[in-house]
Amino acid sequence: MGLFVFNILHMYLAGAAGYGIYSTIFSHFMNENMMSYGEQLALTHLDMAHFDLGGYIGNDFLHSMMMVTIKQVYGYVIWFALSLASIFMLCDIHAIRTNIRKVPRWPVYAIEYFAKRR
Repeated sequence: MGLFVFNILHMYLAGAAGYGIYSTIFSHFMNENMMSYGEQLALTHLDMAHFDLGGYIGNDFLHSMMMVTIKQVYGYVIWFALSLASIFMLCDIHAIRTNIRKVPRWPVYAIEYFAKRR
């Protein structure tokens, strides 16, 4: 039962944190891309009498900006995941793994601590 409760809390908290991180990064890149690529709309060779600006913004421009933003966000996610995997693989090398400071033996310390309290 305790593992079930931990898993529920863990998944909800991790899901909320992940959603917050992704939405913040996505919003930042979307705004930046719209600002950068929006300069292309100021071209003077467009015939505004025959150009449907609202249709272009609603259909083509926003769709293109969203695709660029998704590629950017997940590109950074892939680089981060590859870097983390490389660090984990580096720590798996025997020479490095044996020289890393070992995790203390907590159960032994707990037994010794409780033995001293009596």
